[in-house]
Amino acid sequence: MKNRYGVVRRTCVLCGECVVGCNHGSKNTLDLTYLSRAEQARRPAVIRPRAEVRTIQPRRGGGYEVTYVVHDVERRRGAPFDTGTLPPVVVTCDRLVLAAGTFGSTYLLLRSAAAFAELARAHVGTRFSGNGDLLAFALKSTRRVDERVEPWRVDPTRGPTITHALRSPDALDTGAPTGERGFYLEDAGFPAELAWLVEGLQGVGWLARTWRFTRRYLRKALGGDRDTDLGAELSDLLGPASLTARALPLLGMGRDVPDGMFSLDPAGGRLQLDWAPRRSGAYFDGVIEAAGEIARELGGELLLNPVARLLDRAVTVHPLGGCPMGRTRYEGVVDSYGRVFGHPGFVIADGSVLPGPVGPNPALTIAAVADRAATTLSTWRPGAPWPR
Repeated sequence: MKNRYGVVRRTCVLCGECVVGCNHGSKNTLDLTYLSRAEQARRPAVIRPRAEVRTIQPRRGGGYEVTYVVHDVERRRGAPFDTGTLPPVVVTCDRLVLAAGTFGSTYLLLRSAAAFAELARAHVGTRFSGNGDLLAFALKSTRRVDERVEPWRVDPTRGPTITHALRSPDALDTGAPTGERGFYLEDAGFPAELAWLVEGLQGVGWLARTWRFTRRYLRKALGGDRDTDLGAELSDLLGPASLTARALPLLGMGRDVPDGMFSLDPAGGRLQLDWAPRRSGAYFDGVIEAAGEIARELGGELLLNPVARLLDRAVTVHPLGGCPMGRTRYEGVVDSYGRVFGHPGFVIADGSVLPGPVGPNPALTIAAVADRAATTLSTWRPGAPWPR
């Protein structure tokens, strides 16, 4: 069936691939909503893929100038080369919307800081937050059946990524203790391909199954077994998937402390982040304790994100801040409408403008802020100042 913009949509097929992108047209991605409508407008939008913006700057007399390069990946075919040799392309505009995300928008503003003299540079790169993200796994789930403890297949590869959430009260909620930072814990899923990858990394079991399969195959091939059906042998080779089938990913998120600071590396000009979860320690302790209770309720054990432990870093999929909003230019980079202070016609419309964590998954909050910014910008006329 078609959506309101005439784009064909399909229902969810419960494949568990939400986290890597839906291949079935079941998610409300921009290509199926805003971009589709933009292409159908009376003056259709021009979409330029593989374009990387290098600089932005205001023009004398009004408007803005954007310099970008185009990456021709098909001609290069993956061969490494110096991207500094790509020819720059310059476009000008009366209205400029920066929506490159927390990392991209902050990087471009820091890189172009010298061109925006009126901008309160002290706030660019501040108030980073990971939205309290924490990934954990409830492993080896079991349940009691007729006085026996049996393995429990929770099967995280079937269904959408998130189906439910538990919420711990926040100090901003009625009845929560003063100073308490609340959080959400959500169930998660992952694609079957990831499950097979994890199962294959279990070295000892994989080697044992491979040896059994090779021995049985050679026996059949050499005539020692007249049964040529390899179904049982292949099933044994692949294994029971007992680790991933009994694992439930747990997604924690909430109100961590937004005190991260972005800057540019003086040597290479790369974006770098100075942020440590120490000030949010009590918050993360609460999330971990709740995740442990869920794991025990499932008859399993808790494993914190192994990647984060390996790198000794906090990991987030919901980066926020960097171009935070404030009531005046002395408090932030943009106002509550995403309008950059001192630069009429320039709007930032992404998660970088959020001055702190929102608690739950922030996608809809970011979309609402961006939609509000777009509506406000559409009423502004070139040459006019920002309305008060």
